[in-house]
Amino acid sequence: EAVANVLRAFLGLQVEMLPELRVSTSQGKNRKRSKSKHSVTYSIEDHNQGVSFPLRHAAAEGSPGDEGVDVFSLLKVAEEYVGPSHFAVLFLVELPLVEEVEGDDATEVSQVSGRATGDRVCCVDMRGSLREVLLTAAHETLHTLGVEHCVTWACLMNSLQHDSQTDPLHLSPLNLRKLLLMHSELREKKAGRQEWDEFAFVCERYRKLAEVLGSLGLVDDAERSVALLRAAEAATASV
Repeated sequence: EAVANVLRAFLGLQVEMLPELRVSTSQGKNRKRSKSKHSVTYSIEDHNQGVSFPLRHAAAEGSPGDEGVDVFSLLKVAEEYVGPSHFAVLFLVELPLVEEVEGDDATEVSQVSGRATGDRVCCVDMRGSLREVLLTAAHETLHTLGVEHCVTWACLMNSLQHDSQTDPLHLSPLNLRKLLLMHSELREKKAGRQEWDEFAFVCERYRKLAEVLGSLGLVDDAERSVALLRAAEAATASV
């Protein structure tokens, strides 16, 4: 619920909570010579629809810690839940997520905190700190909306995250403009070329962010939202 509340304020969009899915695991001896001595089998269980989706397990050669659910097998399951009215679907899981990367000599397996694809789906490992989960969820969800990495500003969309406790939880001016353009197009489709107040939207966005981040105990981020709100209000007054 905390992630949903932050995304509502951050994106200015409706966020719907889908029915909870269950993850089942089983463990047995690995018959293959490589990787770990035991293999873990994961699957997503949808009891409402009576279906089960097996997930691919991946492990690194000789590195028992580098193993978990292949992130792209999880994203394929998420695609099944993208409805016609959805911009995107975000899966929040308490599972180790990994992806395979082709190296010079062998395929390497690396841990990831989240991933997104162009099929309007993304997923996030919830086992990190609250701020890390919020940072990753907003980052990956914006990818599903077409926002790429930012290389010119300190921004939530920076490609390299250094410290989940200090990395920016706000958008650069450029990516904020992209969010505004998306909302402008949405309003044009619904109400024609009716003008809307971008400044009011920005101010309300920062006000909601300050409220929800403060309620979660993220004091520094809430104060940053208030500072950005004051700057936006000052800009509005000077126009």
